[in-house]
Amino acid sequence: MYLSLLSLKINIKILLTDTSSTFHFYPGLEMNTQLFLTILFGFLCVVVMIWQLSLISKHFLQHKVMTKVDIFIPKVLEPRYLTLCTRFVDVLDYDRLNRETKHSFSYTNGGAPEDNNQIREIQHQLSVKEIFDYTPHEKEIIDDAYFRTSNSIRQYRYASPEVYKYFNISKFVIMEHICYMINKVNDTPHLYEKMALTPVGSGLIFALNLSKALKRSNNIRLIVSQGVPFRSIVPSATVYRGYNDTTGSAKLNHFSSYSFDNRVVLLPAPYETNCFDYHTIGLSSEIHCAHTCTLQKTLERYKKVPFSVIIQTRMNERMISYLDVDHEDFTGVNDTINAKDILEIQDNCTNHPLCRRNSCDHATQITVTHHIHALSPKFKLILDVPGHPSYFLISRPATTIVEYLTHILSVMSTYTGLSIIGMNPMIVLKKLPILNNYLRNKGSGKKVVAQNSLGLEWKICIRDREVKEMKQRFEFEVKRIERLYHDLANTFKTNEEERSTIEANTGKHISIT
Repeated sequence: MYLSLLSLKINIKILLTDTSSTFHFYPGLEMNTQLFLTILFGFLCVVVMIWQLSLISKHFLQHKVMTKVDIFIPKVLEPRYLTLCTRFVDVLDYDRLNRETKHSFSYTNGGAPEDNNQIREIQHQLSVKEIFDYTPHEKEIIDDAYFRTSNSIRQYRYASPEVYKYFNISKFVIMEHICYMINKVNDTPHLYEKMALTPVGSGLIFALNLSKALKRSNNIRLIVSQGVPFRSIVPSATVYRGYNDTTGSAKLNHFSSYSFDNRVVLLPAPYETNCFDYHTIGLSSEIHCAHTCTLQKTLERYKKVPFSVIIQTRMNERMISYLDVDHEDFTGVNDTINAKDILEIQDNCTNHPLCRRNSCDHATQITVTHHIHALSPKFKLILDVPGHPSYFLISRPATTIVEYLTHILSVMSTYTGLSIIGMNPMIVLKKLPILNNYLRNKGSGKKVVAQNSLGLEWKICIRDREVKEMKQRFEFEVKRIERLYHDLANTFKTNEEERSTIEANTGKHISIT
């Protein structure tokens, strides 16, 4: 095997070095062996290089993405909103509502089943503005609060009305709920470890004792979010407090909530994730977009507000209620409403070209709520540090433009012999014949004329250097041969003189071979 490979290597070497051999393609068509192999090798190199470049370019132009997965509890806690949602029929100021609107609404929590019909009638008759006006005001829901600042582990307590200097509260309506978004004024990020381990109240961010205006809250939702909870309200669960008007108390009063994030960061077009940054059009997400579209379409068609979207403005229109869908009962509107019509509007808005693309920052805060057994009858909410790791899925380009160019240049360098260092301006200038000629003729003051083609000058420069080196080697060999010849001649002359002397002294003929 070894002898066969050695024989093959010798034959190839002979073939490549034997410039006199020729290939016969057709009668009369011959080509020098070395020239033929050079052309063949060059052709194969070009073909393979183009093939590899096409594969790299195809992969890059597909704009694939890679996903990095992080599972962690954040070291720094960003400010969060704690949102309390409760049925607005539970907390309406019925005395003032009936007095100012001439209604005669009332119902009893924990009462007879017919109270459900009264609840539906209230939901059907009230406008959005009336819901905002006759539910507890934003500055009437907190009795006192406990909280820490970002640079202290001490707990601060403030009672109403001073407490409202430290908390912002805003309202919105969705479905049968009136919701209160609560966050600290000018809140700053907190270190997780400092908040999680403290001498008193470990894990506490803030705690709120709610006022009597909300004591009748029965079916509640608690949502922790980083803004208006367009997405976070969907996975939140409803908690039944068990409030009874007869006893004036609820079975469950103290609740502790925390949140963890499910966040997916995508890349916009042309990448395959094809996300859209909704902040560029004044929206926060595709859900916010669908809500806005559903609200506009429903108002245009029915002159009523859909129950499935977040309403933050005080509107004079009423909400679509259970009675609307069930009885198709409208005042001043000829159309009728049924569940199919509402679902059609929602589906059209969800699949609208502007709203159906995924948000580039798809963040959902998942709220976990626990009931705390306590003797105090006060309705209390506690916001704690996360007790569950967050999940981040972050997309990045599978091949960046820098990596793509690096791969392209690497392939081209492999098959053409070009390199970045070889294209260094200092190296290139040294190779240019203009500079070489200038350096060669600098002492004589001879002018140098540049050629038209830089590539041609480069080749000439390299050829001139090679010829000069060959000439120097040839002159060295000639001088070496001359010295050898001179040494041989001197040696022969010395031997002749010695032979003549010996023959004269001995009288014998001596031959030197």
